[in-house]
Amino acid sequence: MTDLDAWLEDYKPYISSTKVCGRADLIAEHQRLDRALLEAQSASADMLASTEVAEAKRAVRDIEAEIEASQREFTFQGIGNKPWQDLKRAHPPSEAQRREGLDTDIEAFAPALIAAASLDPKVSPAQAQKMMDRFPPGEFGKLYESALEANGQVAGPPKSVTAALIEAFRQNGGSSTSAAPEESPDLSSWDDNDDLSTGTSPTKKDGS
Repeated sequence: MTDLDAWLEDYKPYISSTKVCGRADLIAEHQRLDRALLEAQSASADMLASTEVAEAKRAVRDIEAEIEASQREFTFQGIGNKPWQDLKRAHPPSEAQRREGLDTDIEAFAPALIAAASLDPKVSPAQAQKMMDRFPPGEFGKLYESALEANGQVAGPPKSVTAALIEAFRQNGGSSTSAAPEESPDLSSWDDNDDLSTGTSPTKKDGS
């Protein structure tokens, strides 16, 4: 066995994960309890000593714990190029979908990919189809996007911006005025309304 053979044998695919809430019915109740907490806080002359505030806060924390406990984490891994291409060929688009620029029948391909890429828990095709039927689009979309991510990533050596900042800080004698690396944005210049996930340019808080 050559070094390349050994490297290929040791190859591990990209892994991604996401969580799905199993008690989405509690979200509205959480919002109601959170409003009740705000009202109790507003009506109290001494927020820290108020029994009403303490009870409302406890109710909010209890339902948050219940919602958190209902979440299930799903982990996906890359299935490899040939299985990926075979899966796409097995679910070709309709003529209408092809005219829209799609290269698969998305309603059939999405649950099939979730099943094929699932790692923990292992999801059967029937279970993936049930998820698509029962989950709201946003929740099912999280699973599909995570399965896509596991199969669409080009894995290069990651670089930590935080580690680079710490190293630069130490190299400059621990001065808090040291310049940050170019790849690190000055997060203090972002306005709270800016959406970091969309890559929109920052709005300076001082208006500059």
